[in-house]
Amino acid sequence: MADDFFEDGKWKFALIPEFADCIARIASLWARLEYDVNVSIWALAETRPALGACITSQIYTFHGRLSALLAVRTENSDSDVLVMQSSEECL
Repeated sequence: MADDFFEDGKWKFALIPEFADCIARIASLWARLEYDVNVSIWALAETRPALGACITSQIYTFHGRLSALLAVRTENSDSDVLVMQSSEECL
Protein backbone atom coordinates (compact mmCIF):
# COMPACT_ATOMS: atom_id res chain seq x y z
CA MET A 1 0.00 0.00 0.00
CA ALA A 2 2.87 2.36 0.76
CA ASP A 3 4.14 1.82 -2.79
CA ASP A 4 0.98 3.45 -4.18
CA PHE A 5 2.10 6.98 -3.25
CA PHE A 6 5.11 9.19 -3.88
CA GLU A 7 6.99 10.69 -0.95
CA ASP A 8 5.08 13.97 -1.34
CA GLY A 9 1.77 12.12 -0.86
CA LYS A 10 0.64 12.17 -4.49
CA TRP A 11 -0.80 8.98 -5.90
CA LYS A 12 1.28 7.01 -8.37
CA PHE A 13 -0.60 6.31 -11.56
CA ALA A 14 0.51 4.07 -14.37
CA LEU A 15 -1.62 4.06 -17.47
CA ILE A 16 -1.87 0.62 -19.03
CA PRO A 17 -2.65 1.14 -22.75
CA GLU A 18 -4.77 -2.03 -23.03
CA PHE A 19 -6.97 -0.86 -20.15
CA ALA A 20 -7.23 2.62 -21.60
CA ASP A 21 -8.44 1.22 -24.92
CA CYS A 22 -11.00 -0.95 -23.14
CA ILE A 23 -12.28 1.93 -21.02
CA ALA A 24 -12.54 4.16 -24.10
CA ARG A 25 -14.50 1.49 -25.97
CA ILE A 26 -16.92 1.02 -23.08
CA ALA A 27 -17.46 4.78 -22.79
CA SER A 28 -18.06 5.04 -26.52
CA LEU A 29 -20.58 2.19 -26.54
CA TRP A 30 -22.40 3.60 -23.53
CA ALA A 31 -22.66 7.01 -25.21
CA ARG A 32 -24.07 5.36 -28.32
CA LEU A 33 -26.66 3.48 -26.24
CA GLU A 34 -27.75 6.70 -24.56
CA TYR A 35 -27.97 8.43 -27.95
CA ASP A 36 -30.07 5.61 -29.38
CA VAL A 37 -32.49 5.82 -26.45
CA ASN A 38 -32.75 9.59 -26.94
CA VAL A 39 -33.40 9.23 -30.66
CA SER A 40 -36.08 6.62 -29.93
CA ILE A 41 -37.81 8.99 -27.53
CA TRP A 42 -37.71 11.79 -30.10
CA ALA A 43 -39.06 9.53 -32.85
CA LEU A 44 -41.92 8.18 -30.73
CA ALA A 45 -42.75 11.70 -29.51
CA GLU A 46 -42.76 12.79 -33.16
CA THR A 47 -40.52 15.76 -32.47
CA ARG A 48 -37.50 17.06 -34.33
CA PRO A 49 -34.08 16.26 -32.83
CA ALA A 50 -33.26 19.83 -31.72
CA LEU A 51 -36.47 20.11 -29.70
CA GLY A 52 -36.22 16.51 -28.48
CA ALA A 53 -32.68 17.14 -27.24
CA CYS A 54 -33.96 20.06 -25.17
CA ILE A 55 -36.40 17.70 -23.50
CA THR A 56 -34.21 14.63 -23.01
CA SER A 57 -31.29 16.70 -21.71
CA GLN A 58 -33.42 17.41 -18.65
CA ILE A 59 -33.65 13.69 -17.84
CA TYR A 60 -30.46 13.03 -15.91
CA THR A 61 -30.44 9.29 -15.30
CA PHE A 62 -30.48 6.45 -17.79
CA HIS A 63 -33.31 4.85 -15.81
CA GLY A 64 -35.30 8.06 -16.23
CA ARG A 65 -34.74 7.99 -19.99
CA LEU A 66 -35.85 4.36 -20.19
CA SER A 67 -38.96 5.25 -18.17
CA ALA A 68 -39.66 8.13 -20.55
CA LEU A 69 -39.16 5.84 -23.54
CA LEU A 70 -41.63 3.33 -22.12
CA ALA A 71 -44.13 6.10 -21.31
CA VAL A 72 -43.98 7.57 -24.83
CA ARG A 73 -44.24 4.11 -26.33
CA THR A 74 -47.24 3.34 -24.13
CA GLU A 75 -48.97 6.51 -25.29
CA ASN A 76 -48.33 5.72 -28.95
CA SER A 77 -49.02 2.00 -28.79
CA ASP A 78 -52.10 0.52 -30.38
CA SER A 79 -51.63 -2.73 -28.52
CA ASP A 80 -51.44 -2.90 -24.73
CA VAL A 81 -50.20 -6.48 -25.02
CA LEU A 82 -47.08 -5.34 -26.90
CA VAL A 83 -46.29 -2.74 -24.25
CA MET A 84 -46.79 -5.27 -21.43
CA GLN A 85 -44.48 -7.75 -23.13
CA SER A 86 -41.75 -5.17 -23.60
CA SER A 87 -42.15 -3.95 -20.02
CA GLU A 88 -41.64 -7.46 -18.72
CA GLU A 89 -38.54 -7.88 -20.90
CA CYS A 90 -37.03 -4.77 -19.32
CA LEU A 91 -37.43 -6.20 -15.84
